Amino acid sequence: MWFERYPQCASASLRQRLTNRKGAQGAWFELLLHETLLRLGCDVRVTDTDNTDKTPDFLAGHGDQNCHIEATTIDPADNPSAEDRNLEDAVAKIKTLDSSDFQLRLIVEGRISRTLSKNELEDKFGKLLVGNDPDEVRRGIREMGDESAPYAEIRGRNWCLRGELQPISDAQKVEGGSRELLIGPMGSYSGDASREVREGVLKKAKKYDRLDAPLIVAVNVLDIRFDRETENSALFGKEQVRYSPNHPEIPAQLVRKPDGVFIQGGHKPRYTRLAGVIFFDGFVPHNPRGSVCLYVNPFGYNTALPQPLYELPHAKGVDGRLNRVEGVDVGFLLDAKSPFKNSGQP
Repeated sequence: MWFERYPQCASASLRQRLTNRKGAQGAWFELLLHETLLRLGCDVRVTDTDNTDKTPDFLAGHGDQNCHIEATTIDPADNPSAEDRNLEDAVAKIKTLDSSDFQLRLIVEGRISRTLSKNELEDKFGKLLVGNDPDEVRRGIREMGDESAPYAEIRGRNWCLRGELQPISDAQKVEGGSRELLIGPMGSYSGDASREVREGVLKKAKKYDRLDAPLIVAVNVLDIRFDRETENSALFGKEQVRYSPNHPEIPAQLVRKPDGVFIQGGHKPRYTRLAGVIFFDGFVPHNPRGSVCLYVNPFGYNTALPQPLYELPHAKGVDGRLNRVEGVDVGFLLDAKSPFKNSGQP
């Protein structure tokens, strides 16, 4: 078992966190990370034995090379954004409305950027619930489909909250029948998770002054919006289009805004003491599989990492370009069911 291979000096603290609902996800990721490092062939010491955050979590070594590794988990459920709270608030207010004839299918596109007042919700959705004949609505849906259902919308610059009428069935109307006013909400969220990921990495990178070995931040991201572009945006800056309105003959260029972990305003490197970041995409206890990638900081002052870390899929700057190398499948590595894939060395 993974836990049996975890050092005894830190196992009591880890066990306590694993049984604490609030800290279980982070503790489980530390256990997974420890096991991953062992199976890669690293010597691993737990340096933050009592979870005081005075030192990074692990010291991983191989031969004469060592690096500190700090683990963190980014889960939007732990820290709901203001936009998420705005949606929850709107749903709670809409639930205070009533109708004996209709349910309301609620659909949200984008992320609601402001608090919606009860008056404007009643004005849109309250009027919708009382201003339509249920037999006509039912007939329209039967003949032309759900898209014919009457609806009301509240729109912002980059978001829309839409409510569609759904007639209540006769079975729900009988005495003792149950129904909910709302069906949904169904979300269709735009944007990405790069801001949350960037801030999560920076929070860890800022914790420590210069250490006696390179520092790696390992991040388990539990966000459905997380993808390869999110990784690039968080570390190297978000994509933007550069063009000259005074010289339209010059083609537009796709460039990156200098707002990533590795680069800042003025295109100056920052956090050069951070040697790199390992992204784990959505690893959870019931399914410890997902994509992994080690990004080596091209501006880091010390990036002499233990060689086994380069068995992971990794990306490293070579001649001004980001060179990606396919490495071990961590899910199979942990199950010990598959040998390494072809993995080049940097």
